Amino acid sequence: EKLLDLKWRGLARQGFILLQIYFGLVLLFFIVGYISNGDDCSSEFVGIRLFTGALAALAFLAMTVLIIRQHRAGQIGLILLPFIKRKARIPRFCMNSSNMLRYVSYGLLMVVSVSEVCWRDEALAARPSRRTLGCPGRTEEDVDLPDFSAYQPSWDMLLTGFCTFALFIQEIQLLTLSRRLAAFTYSIGHMFADVSRNLILILV
Repeated sequence: EKLLDLKWRGLARQGFILLQIYFGLVLLFFIVGYISNGDDCSSEFVGIRLFTGALAALAFLAMTVLIIRQHRAGQIGLILLPFIKRKARIPRFCMNSSNMLRYVSYGLLMVVSVSEVCWRDEALAARPSRRTLGCPGRTEEDVDLPDFSAYQPSWDMLLTGFCTFALFIQEIQLLTLSRRLAAFTYSIGHMFADVSRNLILILV
């Protein structure tokens, strides 16, 4: 039994590493397409952003299938809903905050990918090499700083910002490969949970 248990642990570890490699590739293409070259409307970087969305869609679909299978198989857990103090039955996959953060962020990344702003802006069609994000830059003729109040972030910029935060924070899961660092990861998770509750209370 001990040998079988060790084999299963080895397989689980290998599977976890392969998943992290896949998630790392998504993050890599996201950095290239959205962070480093998010203002470039050339076909090369538009293709990278679409490919990133395709990778996210595959992972999102796989996680959706897993959630449905767990629900049908009765692999259900109970969680205590905040504020209303009631218990809810959800698939075990959804009980892990890291899983849910990745599930939501990949779903939003799909939305950002298919709503490529380079296709939606008519002005960019005539100027496909670059697209303008954010506020105007300061020139030598400017006496005062530009009026930033007139430049409101678009919804796709907000979604991209959330995806950026979520994708980077999920890489903390790599620390679980070490027993010592796994305890640190667990503490960080509880800290973020406490901060989230306090933010919700402040906003409400």
